[in-house]
Amino acid sequence: MSSSKKLSNQHKNSELQAEIGKFIAYNKDEFAELVTFVDFAEKFTLGFIEINFTPDIDLLIAGLQQNPQCEEIQFVVLDFPEKNLRFLRDELVQQLAKITKETNKKLVLLIRNLEKSIGVFGDYPPVLQDLNFVRDSYRQSVPHPLLFILPDYAISRLAKFAPDFWAWKSGLFRFKTTELTRDRAIANTLNADTNIERLPTPEQQERIDLLHSLLMEYNPTGEIPSLEHLRNCCNILNELGKAYLSQNKPIQAREYLEKAGKIAKQFPDYSLEIEVINQLGKSYSNPNPNVRKY
Repeated sequence: MSSSKKLSNQHKNSELQAEIGKFIAYNKDEFAELVTFVDFAEKFTLGFIEINFTPDIDLLIAGLQQNPQCEEIQFVVLDFPEKNLRFLRDELVQQLAKITKETNKKLVLLIRNLEKSIGVFGDYPPVLQDLNFVRDSYRQSVPHPLLFILPDYAISRLAKFAPDFWAWKSGLFRFKTTELTRDRAIANTLNADTNIERLPTPEQQERIDLLHSLLMEYNPTGEIPSLEHLRNCCNILNELGKAYLSQNKPIQAREYLEKAGKIAKQFPDYSLEIEVINQLGKSYSNPNPNVRKY
C-alpha cells in the first residue's frame, strides 16, 4: 500500500473515531446504562435501543465493540432488511446456527433493519403478529441477550402490535441524534435541490427514510412539537407527501399533507400553506390505482 493511501486511511479512521467519541459523549448516561445492561444480561434478555438515523447505529455498535467493559462480550449484528419478513424467530434460529461462538465470551445479538418489515402504515404487520404469537418460544430457541435497534416509529408500532413481546423488555435506551447527523439529513432532504421524482427508486426510498427519521426528531411519538420545531415538522410532512406522490401512493401522501396543512395555518405567511394545498390537490387528482372505484 502506498504512503498516500495509508495516510488517507489513517485520516478516515481518525475522523471515524472522533465521530464515535462525539456520539458516545453526547449520549454519555444512556450509553453507560446500555453497557451495564449488556454486562449483567444473561440468557434470553430483551432490550430495545431507539436510534433514528442509520449512521448513528454504526457509531453505537463500534462504540460498544471498542468499550473496555465489553471485552468479554461477543457482539453479533444480525441484519433483517427484507420488507416481507414474517417469521423472525425462524430466521434468528437459522442465523444462530451459523455463528462461531468465541471462547469465554458472552454472545449478545444486535438486531437491525427490522423497521423495513414493521413498516410505517397499516395495522398488524405480519412480522409483529408472529413475534407476539411465538413469544414464549424465544426463551428456549434464542437463549441470548437480544437487543432490537429501531427508530422511534418502529418501536411505537412494535409496542402497539406486539404487546406481549414488548412486555418482556428489560431495558429501553433512547439515544439522541448528534447535530452533525441531523444537519446531514436536512442537507440531503429539506435543503436538497434535486427533484425527488428524478431520483432512482433506491435513492427515493433513502430520502423517504431520512424524512421519517427527521420527523421523529422534531415530533417524537407521544409529544407535542415545540413552536420552534413546528415549521420543520411542516416542511418534513410536506416533503413526505411529495415523496409518496412520486411513488404513486396518494393515500399515504394525503396522510402527511393533511397534517402539514393544519400546521401551516399557524404561520403568518401563506407560501407553505399554498404549496401544501397544491400537493393535496395532486393527491386527489391521482387516485390510488389499487382502490376500486364504485
